[in-house]
Amino acid sequence: RELTWRLERALENATVDPLTGLFNRRQFERRLREEAAHARRHRRAFSLVMLDLDHFKAINDTYGHEDGDRVLSHVAGILKSTLREDDTAFRYGGEEFILLLRACNAKAARLVTERARVELHQRPVALGGVLKALSFSAGVAAAEEHNEFMTAEIVARADAAMYRAKRGGRNRVEIEEALEAAAQSMAKSAQ
Repeated sequence: RELTWRLERALENATVDPLTGLFNRRQFERRLREEAAHARRHRRAFSLVMLDLDHFKAINDTYGHEDGDRVLSHVAGILKSTLREDDTAFRYGGEEFILLLRACNAKAARLVTERARVELHQRPVALGGVLKALSFSAGVAAAEEHNEFMTAEIVARADAAMYRAKRGGRNRVEIEEALEAAAQSMAKSAQ
């Protein structure tokens, strides 16, 4: 029993971020490979969302790292509560998080992410005795039928969309440009 318990603890320590309770980057990389194989094998879309807390450095600088840690835990709790059972949230590093959304195209992923963004904004956190609303900027990339379930550079694609959200004013969700262009093209051809 002792050995089993120790093995379980070691596995948890290797795959779970101790601050947020979310899976860590190592576990994300493993799960991404699995999700990519599942999508190709079953011809089912999945989306990857990269999100970054807006102005997090200012929170740490103003209120201290302890409050910054509380903010990260608060965000993790909201992400867990807004995702479906098949979806997984990861702490990617610092104030960056990744969501893997199984059987979810880019359009649906944008809706899921918007729901989390609104929920975060509506549930402020106390910082320095004042309630402060939080926000994030997010980018969505997807492996879908129209792109032949392409997973090459999916993290970089989501990251580029996230930076477009930041440049566009923050507190928003953007879809990768290739998918946005394909959606616009399909809408025009349907007219």
